[in-house]
Amino acid sequence: MTIEKYRAWDKEKNRMCDVTQINLSDKFVNIVYVNKLNCEEIADFDILFSKVELMECLGVKDKKGKEIWEGDIVKWTYPDIDDEYYKEMSVFGSIFGAVYWNNKDCSFNIKQISKDIFKFNKNDTHEDDNDLIFYDYDGKEFEWEWLEVVGNIYENKEFYENKLSKYKLGS
Repeated sequence: MTIEKYRAWDKEKNRMCDVTQINLSDKFVNIVYVNKLNCEEIADFDILFSKVELMECLGVKDKKGKEIWEGDIVKWTYPDIDDEYYKEMSVFGSIFGAVYWNNKDCSFNIKQISKDIFKFNKNDTHEDDNDLIFYDYDGKEFEWEWLEVVGNIYENKEFYENKLSKYKLGS
């Protein structure tokens, strides 16, 4: 049995906190602020749903072993391979995306927020670059373990909004 984990962004204090309880009938969550340096609990209190953004943990980890959460900003560098030939000959690209819950598909997805290209041959002068999207070279969906969490849309709001405005990718 999987136990869901949640965190919350406190809109008034602009802080990320742990969620210890969700009360659906009274529409509040119990949140805990933890000092990240020494893991000491700073505050523990109830707060209304309207004053927080709730985020669920996906139950998967990135390539560095960090849990991936709804609202995280992730980076994918293509190709993530050990082949020395490609490392020598290719130009690698990285793209960024934000993890969100898709109500239509009832699944977690990634909203791409940046663009980059990948070249198989860095000496190639053709403008035939490969735009990167969150799919691997065979067109299959990416694996969560290929990604790296680099922040979240709340604590890294400027980065997120900068990427969105610069690349003007779909909503």
